[in-house]
Amino acid sequence: MDVFYDPRCGIYLNGKSYYISYYLPNGNRVCRTLGSKNRKVAKRLMHQKEGCLLNGEFDERDIKKMPELRTLNGPRLRINEAAQEYLYATSAGRKPKTQINDSYSLLSLVSRFQKEFVDEIRLYDIQILITELHEEGKAQASLKTYLGILKKFFGWLEESGLAEIRNPVKGKVIIPNSSGLVRDRLPSFEEVAVLISDECAIQPLVRFLAFTGCRVGEALHMEWQDVIDGVWMIQRKPNCPTAFGLGWSPKWDKSRQVPLIKEALEVFESQPQISRWVFPKTNGTRRGSLK
Repeated sequence: MDVFYDPRCGIYLNGKSYYISYYLPNGNRVCRTLGSKNRKVAKRLMHQKEGCLLNGEFDERDIKKMPELRTLNGPRLRINEAAQEYLYATSAGRKPKTQINDSYSLLSLVSRFQKEFVDEIRLYDIQILITELHEEGKAQASLKTYLGILKKFFGWLEESGLAEIRNPVKGKVIIPNSSGLVRDRLPSFEEVAVLISDECAIQPLVRFLAFTGCRVGEALHMEWQDVIDGVWMIQRKPNCPTAFGLGWSPKWDKSRQVPLIKEALEVFESQPQISRWVFPKTNGTRRGSLK
């Protein structure tokens, strides 16, 4: 036990009963009823508790606020090990690409904590991490996403019983306001003009993206049969030959219909039909990215 630990307790009247207040060696404060209306009895119980604390004797309610004492019953869970357990246990139903992205995000976040075990993480650590990410220039939308990832991770650890912790993200975490977010800004007419006039190998694809505002993945998976009477049908394609062989679907699995304006139709109709894809590679295979 810390030689500087002060086991002194205090009592106070709250309503009709006396309560005891003291600090544990890890700095957590405990306030709870003594179950007595008599001050003399309350003081006697207080001195008994001071003796127990001085001797390092903690009851079950104390231990709940001292997760580091789990070493007496078993090994503590390291943060990186907890992250791996969470990613594996919750992988069912996730697409491989989503699993890869989630794994990278979570492992990157938890590696920044200056702590070794999950029971050491407090709301303060979460707030410091968010502040550091903000200072690095992360957008507010990204900070909210990171906070959501951590909240699900620690919430699962708490509910699963894998670690005896309280979710540190349940408290109020301040997300700093930021201006000039990329996704909140519309490009100027001058910027659009530069984009659609730039001569490059994927210039038709860039023009189509500019004229429709669609997602890159939607355009890359676009087939000739998807456009009917000038309307683009964006829908799930279970038989699409993707990298993981699981087909393709739009974001959130939501199908939608997009009427193509004249400029977008001109780009669509000017593409050579060398394969089933509207914007394929030069060899006719599906393009996987803008590269």
